[in-house]
Parts: sequence; C-alpha cells; structure tokens
Amino acid sequence: MGSPFKSDYSPRLFSGFALSIVLIIVILVMYYRSSTNLTSNFSLVEHTYEVIGHLDAIEIKCRETENDVKSFVFQGDSTIMLKFRQNSDFVERELEELDLLIPDIGVQRRRFEELNDLVEEKERLLENIINFKQSAEHLDRHKALLKNVSEKFVAIRFLKKKMTEEEKVILNTRKHAAYKNLKDTDRIIIIAGIVSILMGLIGIFAINKDIQRRRKIERNLTILNDNKNKFFSIISHDLRSPLNSIKGLTQILSEAKAKKSWKEADEVIEMLSLASSRASELLANLLEWSLSQMNKVIINKEYCDVSIVATTICEIMEHTAQRKNIILHNKIEKGTIAYADKNMLETIFRNLISNAIKFTREGGVISLTSESFSKEVLLSVKDTGVGMSREMIDQILRIETRTSTRGTAKEEGTGLGLLICKDFIEKNGGRLEIKSVLGKGSVFSFSLKKFE
Repeated sequence: MGSPFKSDYSPRLFSGFALSIVLIIVILVMYYRSSTNLTSNFSLVEHTYEVIGHLDAIEIKCRETENDVKSFVFQGDSTIMLKFRQNSDFVERELEELDLLIPDIGVQRRRFEELNDLVEEKERLLENIINFKQSAEHLDRHKALLKNVSEKFVAIRFLKKKMTEEEKVILNTRKHAAYKNLKDTDRIIIIAGIVSILMGLIGIFAINKDIQRRRKIERNLTILNDNKNKFFSIISHDLRSPLNSIKGLTQILSEAKAKKSWKEADEVIEMLSLASSRASELLANLLEWSLSQMNKVIINKEYCDVSIVATTICEIMEHTAQRKNIILHNKIEKGTIAYADKNMLETIFRNLISNAIKFTREGGVISLTSESFSKEVLLSVKDTGVGMSREMIDQILRIETRTSTRGTAKEEGTGLGLLICKDFIEKNGGRLEIKSVLGKGSVFSFSLKKFE
C-alpha cells in the first residue's frame, strides 16, 4: 500500500509541466520559422524594389546617352562627350549590379540577357555615330544610325516595361506573403500568450487541488489517529471495568457457595448476569464500530417490515426495561416497509432503546413510533428521561469528544452506541435527528428510504 501522502496530482503536474514545455518549444519554433519567413519575404520585397530601381535608372541613362550623341552630332559640342562617357559608364555599372540581382534561371534571366544585348548594341551604334562624326561628315549615315538607335531604345523601353511589370507581380506576391507572415507571427504571439496564461492557471489550479487534497488527507489521518486512540482507551478502560466486576463477583460467588449462603449467591448471580450483559454489549459495539471504521461492514439492503424488527428488539430489551419498571411501547404501524440492511436496523433499534432505558428514571415510558411519507419512513424512539442540552447533543455524535455518562441507575456505557447508530443510518441513506429538553426527555428520529 502506497503512502497516503503520495499525491495523484504529482504525475499529472509533471505531465502538465512537460506538456507546457513542449508547447512552448513548438510555439518558439513556429515563431522562429514565421519570423525567418517574414524577414526573408521583406528582403525579397526590397530586392524587387532594387531591381525596378535599376531598370528605371538604365532607361533614363540610355535616353540621356542618346540625347548626348544627338547634341554632339547636330550641335558639334565636344564637351558633351564627357557627359556621354559618364552616362555610358553608369549604364554599364547598373547592368552589372542588375546581373547580380536577377536569378540565374527563369524568364527574368532571359529577359535580362535580351535587355543587356540591346543596351550593348545601342551603345555600339552610338560609338559608331561618334566615330563617323569625328572622321567625316556623313549626315545621312548619322540619321540612319540615329533612327536605328531610337528603334533600339524603343525595344529597350518595351523590354524594361515587361520586366518591371513582371517584377511588380512578384513584388505584390511577396508583399502578400510578407503581410501574411506578419499576421501569422502576431497570431502565434497571441496564442503563445493565451497558452501561457492557461497553462499557468491550470498549474495553479492543480497545485491548489493537490495542496487541498494533502490537507484533507492530513485531517483524515488526524481523525483516524484520534479514533485509534479512543478505541484503545475504550478497550483499556471501559472494557476493563465490566471484566473486573465479573472477576470480583465470581470471587464473591465462590465465597457465598463455600458459606452455603444461597440468598447471597442468587443476588451475586443476578449482578453477574448484568455485568456480563454489559460486557457483551460493549464488545458487540466495539466490533461493529471498528468494522465500520475500516469499511469492512457488508451492507445487504432489502425490503424490511420495520414493525417486526422493532418487535423483536423490544422483546429482547423488555427484561432490561422491567428492572427499572420502564414501560416499553412499540407503536410502529404494522406493514411499515423500509429498504435497508436488516442487521443494521436491529443494531440501530437495540442501541437507541438501550440508550433510552439507561437515561430514563424508574417508572418512565419509552415509545417507538413511525411516520410514513412518499419516499421515506421516519422512525422515532421517544423517552421520558433526563434529557440533554444542545451542547451535549453536539458532543455525543463526535468520537473526539465522546463522553460516557452514567445512567439514572448508575449504568455505565462507552458512548459508542449513538455513533454506531448515526454511521449505520447514513450507510442506509438516512439521517439521524435528536430533539431533547433537559429534564423532560429526548426523541431520537431517523429516516430510511422506502424504495431502492
């Protein structure tokens, strides 16, 4: 048998914390991947903007180089050649940078190579125009070459427009992916926060339940330990008293027999019978109470005629009642049926009647009554005894404050009888109620179910 302090929540707590760690790791991995994708998509968006920027710069500078050559041809301004060379070098650098940005394969690579060829061919034509201008005046040739340059520029613009449109499509796709990743990241952060809060609350709840359970176990152990101490106290003190009486009476009986004092012997025999009855009752109560505390009592519920059970017990207790000239009335209606354990019902009646006899003065009256309702029957044992205060009623139903009060004829007891009654009544689905007026008597009522 395991320790009662070993909590069932301990493995659950461990599993819960392990699950929390796993969830946190999963969320962190998801967050890392989402953040990585977000960073990657934003980098791709910047990359696309950079490609478009290079294409725009190439178009502008190609137009400027063409205008520079036209100015040189028609105006003869040689200073423009420096500007032409700068713009031409700029276009070449832009193409080199664009070459690094364009993927090695795919439509964009093919279009870039086509654009690069057109730009290079246009630059060669412009160089040819400059060379013709420097070598001789060939206006018609210049015009033909310039027309060819314009056509190349138109082709460059068209190709640049196509590449720009394609890059913008890519840009929109990458923007959408980036915003989606951004939303996913926000969702992951929110989910992580909610999961963390929930796991924290669940952990606090589980720990609190575990603490409450441990405290309950400690309280139960304290009660069980007190019950054990009371039990040993009863065995060592209450049981010793009747046994010592029996031992002393047997010695007196032996002496009376030796003296042939038969009258004295008859009195001792009667006292011996009373002492042995009390010892037997005590042992019976101890046995029933200990079995009940260990949950060893087997409950066999059946439909019982309560009037027959009560009559049987009254017949057994009649002799005890007559010793104190007490009238015992069984007013329970015949055919009163209850669904209960018959043996427990007999024990309940025996203890309640015995308790009533003990605290009823000579010439008193004890009555057993019944009251039937739709789903239960209420049974009562009423006496005209000494009665009890509210404080006494509260004490007699708790083992830790168990008190054994002597009866009206100095009868001794253990105080277990009512505890057994209360326990057996509750095990049969009923409840015990006590009404008492000090100096006037008491009514012990208990309910039992009429049906299963």
